[in-house]
Amino acid sequence: MLKEKISLKRLVGLSQEDGEKLLLAAGYIQDNTYCDDEDCIEGQRYHDDTYYSLYDEDGQEIDTKSWTTTYEKAAEIEDDIRNDKFIESHWDGLYERVVKQ
Repeated sequence: MLKEKISLKRLVGLSQEDGEKLLLAAGYIQDNTYCDDEDCIEGQRYHDDTYYSLYDEDGQEIDTKSWTTTYEKAAEIEDDIRNDKFIESHWDGLYERVVKQ
């Protein structure tokens, strides 16, 4: 499979589904997730990230992109069910940034 490093600029504005298709076609794999909601109290914001990484033939990481979703933690409801408020979602690059103008 031909591996291609995807610029973060190509992902900006794409949905998670469309961006994931582009990354997977370029040789990235969805290899990790992270959510920092455990230590978050009601009213605070937290992130839920899905990581897509590109590796070379020796297994060394070349690039990583993430789909980041921000939520605001809601009060706990019966049976530990919460209805956290969605704030935003966007693509991010661990090794590059797109500067907003």
